[in-house]
Amino acid sequence: MFQYIILVVAAIFAVFLVFNLYFRLKLLKLYRLLMKEEVEFPTSYLLKPDLLKKEIVPKYPHMEKEIMSFSKHMRRSLLVAFVVFVLALIMGYILIKNR
Repeated sequence: MFQYIILVVAAIFAVFLVFNLYFRLKLLKLYRLLMKEEVEFPTSYLLKPDLLKKEIVPKYPHMEKEIMSFSKHMRRSLLVAFVVFVLALIMGYILIKNR
């Protein structure tokens, strides 16, 4: 039973890790595009899409799609990274508990 639990948690961990890498690659692509166009905004705006749309998008209307996509992918990447972290903690807890 212990091996099956570890196997399932490890598989879920691997899937979320791949998702995180996918979102990071998307972020890198969008980041390069935004830097090429010299779009700048504070990092605190990334987690607040309504504020981003209200204050930053009017400055760069031609890049609205990319700015909003960057913000969305950043939030998803942070969420997936958090899930990966929690799964790693669960795996560690299971391993320590069932030594």
